[in-house]
Amino acid sequence: MVTVSIIVRTLNRNLLLKRTIQSIRSQTYRDWEIIVVNNGGDKDELEETLQDDVVLMRDKLKIIHMNKSEYMEVATNVGIKNSIGEYITLLDDDDTWDPSFLEKCVAKLEMPNIYGVATRTSLIYEVVQDRDVRFISLEKFNGNLKNVSLYKLARRNLFTTNSFMYKRSLLNEIGYYREDLPVLGDWEFNLRFRLNYPIYVIPEYLANYHKRLPQDKIGSLNNTQIKLHLQYDKKLRYNYLSKGFRGEIPFCFGLLIFFYMYLNFSFRGLKKMIGRG
Repeated sequence: MVTVSIIVRTLNRNLLLKRTIQSIRSQTYRDWEIIVVNNGGDKDELEETLQDDVVLMRDKLKIIHMNKSEYMEVATNVGIKNSIGEYITLLDDDDTWDPSFLEKCVAKLEMPNIYGVATRTSLIYEVVQDRDVRFISLEKFNGNLKNVSLYKLARRNLFTTNSFMYKRSLLNEIGYYREDLPVLGDWEFNLRFRLNYPIYVIPEYLANYHKRLPQDKIGSLNNTQIKLHLQYDKKLRYNYLSKGFRGEIPFCFGLLIFFYMYLNFSFRGLKKMIGRG
């Protein structure tokens, strides 16, 4: 039995993937396995990229090739179902950790009545030039994160995917990630998790969320991706309202998630008005 299973989802980002694998190899905690799930990308290039790591880590690294690209959480579930660790955490192919991330998360999970832990996250902006990653700037993503309350989580996701670790045994009760969601699958999973179990917060910046930006539009976001997030945000909120009516979750919680859709919309409209002013 391995203590920690690290699920790495990847799709043709081998330059960044090497950095991610190195981040894992640099961890102070060593009882882990890596499950790399190639979500429909080039098999030969991935194998070549990781050939040295496969030799060095032997049975600690497993590569799974999916025949075609699927929604992100399909790859997540494939990785989990092919892993054996007592604890599960996700690290995408472009993100990294502080060297003490695994050690500190495992230490908390081994304490009584701790089922899941989340850390604070550093947001790193960067650009890729000539197969080289250039750092632009760093900011704190969730510096006020002290606890994960259902009230706050109902409005928006409070922590990044790579800052969360939890006990595998809870999946029997909570279920796996929803495979019908192209985005927001991590938030939906976190909602189900928090409805059943508390999430302990380690108030340290142990996860790094890397964001590549076009050099001529530093700080901009992809409008198509924003529209997709808004579309599925609305879909999920209606879904949770329906669950509340059916008694599958507390009705007041389903109503709260639904109410936040209008509150968030109002805030976005207000920010646009201020920006134009």
